[in-house]
Amino acid sequence: VGEPETVDDPPGQPRIDGAEAAPDSSDKDGDEAEPGRDEAESSEGSPPAPPAAAMQGEEQLGRLIQLLAQRVRSGALAFLQSHGGQVASGAEAAGAGVAQFLTTVGRGAFGMLLFFGNLALFSFVAAYLLKDYDHIIAAARELVPLGYRDKVFEVSAKIDGQLRSFLRGQMMVCVALGVMYFIGLRLSGVPFAFLIAVFGGVASFVPYLGLALTIGPAVLLCIVQHGGIDLHLLGVVMTFVIAQMLEGTVLTPRIVGDQVGLGPVWVILAVLVFGNALGFLGLLLAVPIAASLKVLIGEALAYYRASGLFTGDDTT
Repeated sequence: VGEPETVDDPPGQPRIDGAEAAPDSSDKDGDEAEPGRDEAESSEGSPPAPPAAAMQGEEQLGRLIQLLAQRVRSGALAFLQSHGGQVASGAEAAGAGVAQFLTTVGRGAFGMLLFFGNLALFSFVAAYLLKDYDHIIAAARELVPLGYRDKVFEVSAKIDGQLRSFLRGQMMVCVALGVMYFIGLRLSGVPFAFLIAVFGGVASFVPYLGLALTIGPAVLLCIVQHGGIDLHLLGVVMTFVIAQMLEGTVLTPRIVGDQVGLGPVWVILAVLVFGNALGFLGLLLAVPIAASLKVLIGEALAYYRASGLFTGDDTT
């Protein structure tokens, strides 16, 4: 009995044995393993589930916030119940103070606007009056009775001379105040000292107006320049105090009084009397009115001395 014969594969056909069948089984295993890998990849891409400790911490935080809100609400209610009256009275007082402050500021602003409006109107009317001044004087002269015309013209000329003298004296006072303002503010280190001094000197034509309009800007600029309250600010205050003292006791009585022929005592008395009687307008017109009254009183005294009552001559 011989060995079994091996049959050779025909040429051109692949040989089928155990080694070649293995790839088919491995491919099948790979196909079956792919869904597992997809599930692992999907589990890695999704966010991990929060741990139980984190969830418990969030719940405790929420309860703590609710408890804190309840405590705050109860505390606020208790405070309002115990101090509600004080809070209400304080709020009412604060509201009244704010309302009063706003009212004061509004009145001040309205008064300032009214003043500048009146000043503009006065300047406009004065310009037209000066333009027609000669015609107005000529028409007024024609209305004076012929028998009194010479005397009226004489008295009017004297009053006009007094008013001219007052204007010259007041201009000299303004220049002196401007110089004192400039020297004091310059030594105190105030910026724009020259402009403030010029403005204050011009505004001083009206009594106390230059002081009221310049001391505020000077103090503010001094504080900004030197960074607070120091000796420079003291110098600014002393400048205005000394200037006003000299203006009231020396400059106006001496310069203006000498120009209009009034003594210092009469000038000060006129300012006090007309200032109390007419307020701010009285301060402005005190010296011109006093000068005009001086002329009229002088003429009345001259007429009295020339009358028969004074001389005892009944024929006069």
